[in-house]
Amino acid sequence: MINKVFIYKLDSTGRSLSLIAEHTLLGHKQFCRVCLAFQFSYQPSLERSSLLFASMDMLLRLNFLTGKITIIYRFKNRFKFQPQFFKMNDDETVFIVATEQDSLYVNTQTQTEVDIDK
Repeated sequence: MINKVFIYKLDSTGRSLSLIAEHTLLGHKQFCRVCLAFQFSYQPSLERSSLLFASMDMLLRLNFLTGKITIIYRFKNRFKFQPQFFKMNDDETVFIVATEQDSLYVNTQTQTEVDIDK
């Protein structure tokens, strides 16, 4: 479980960090048993505003500037254990989520979900 998220930004000199956002996720059911390998949501510029998380039953986006949580995709087959691996492509149309026992390939555009380990 992730209790809190702190987002820091490196200044233009590359020598100093400043806190730009802090969010308490404890108490949000969606963040119970999320994969600890989360990633920034892709944007063409270097400025980022969202993080992507994979839980046992869904893919989530947290906009750390506004605090808004969005469900991007609900898995057709819920994982039995907390995911340990998560990776999404840059245009956020395809991702892989895995535990030690199960792994899913998902295409969010076609709503295709493939159980890789079967």
